[in-house]
Amino acid sequence: MVTAVAGPDADLTVFDGHELHVVPAASTLTFEHTYTWFGHQRRLRVTANPNVTLSRSHVPWHCQRARIVVLGPLTQHELDAASFLEYDGLWNQLYRGRQYIGLMAQGFQRRLAPDGRVLPLQTPSPQLLAGLGRWRRVSLFLSDVETDTWSEDWLGLVVGSAQRVLITRGSQGATEYNDTGVHTIGIVPVDKVRDTNGAGDTFATGYMLALARGFRDPGNHASWAASRAVMQGQACKPQCAGDLIEGHVAHWGLADRAGAALRGLVEVVHGAVDLTLRDGLAALVHLRGLPRGALWKVLAAPPSSNALAPLPPGGADAGVDPTEWTVERSGVS
Repeated sequence: MVTAVAGPDADLTVFDGHELHVVPAASTLTFEHTYTWFGHQRRLRVTANPNVTLSRSHVPWHCQRARIVVLGPLTQHELDAASFLEYDGLWNQLYRGRQYIGLMAQGFQRRLAPDGRVLPLQTPSPQLLAGLGRWRRVSLFLSDVETDTWSEDWLGLVVGSAQRVLITRGSQGATEYNDTGVHTIGIVPVDKVRDTNGAGDTFATGYMLALARGFRDPGNHASWAASRAVMQGQACKPQCAGDLIEGHVAHWGLADRAGAALRGLVEVVHGAVDLTLRDGLAALVHLRGLPRGALWKVLAAPPSSNALAPLPPGGADAGVDPTEWTVERSGVS
């Protein structure tokens, strides 16, 4: 299912064949593309902005706990990623199973000039940091265009806050940071590159699909899907994206499928134990720290949508100091 913000003049035929939920707005986010240096450099300018921030509350209830969620903001304020990380509680998560959340955060690394020009940020934006939440649940996708200007401290902070970070590098493949270290994901050679637009999105979606299915090497699946995408024309990609991403599944043998099923079962058991311990310990620590007579106030207070992912200090369009953000995060109980 696709949830999108769109104005009354939006052409939504690109989503034909998909379940679509539209959040109405006065206008549709529109970019103007200008190519310079013989087409090798692209400049973007926003010509229409709906000024609507998409959040989890906009998503239909039956889709809020989908198995796989892929978030793709195009600008800093288009999406409230932190709202999709709101903690549902032990019973809800045990009943519905683990949710895999992927964040394609290129849009969070763009700021808009007064004339609408799209300018890059040199450090991680507050929206990106808040979108990672507290529980390291997010698979973060960026390109080297956004991360090459980051210091080692910034990169270390982001890697330590996400479940995994994948940085695509065009023809050089991709780099994955996870709990086991730093890994290189190679490319799948293609006969002819027709159009590279959408290759990163296809890579991220293919990775999340393979991850949720328990495949041993999601990066290999993602690289294969991206290689199919660059061989297609731009007009094909919205309609044939599903075939591009799903096509590699047929190449997995019986042993791979059995191993994926076993890893999925182990993950469910591990997740249940982790949730039980985490909820129980968090509740005990929190309640012991309350003054007498304050419990009823906590139970009666409405939940805060920002409790799990507070914005770091600093402006909305500027990076913040990594040391300050580390202190801020460690102070949240």
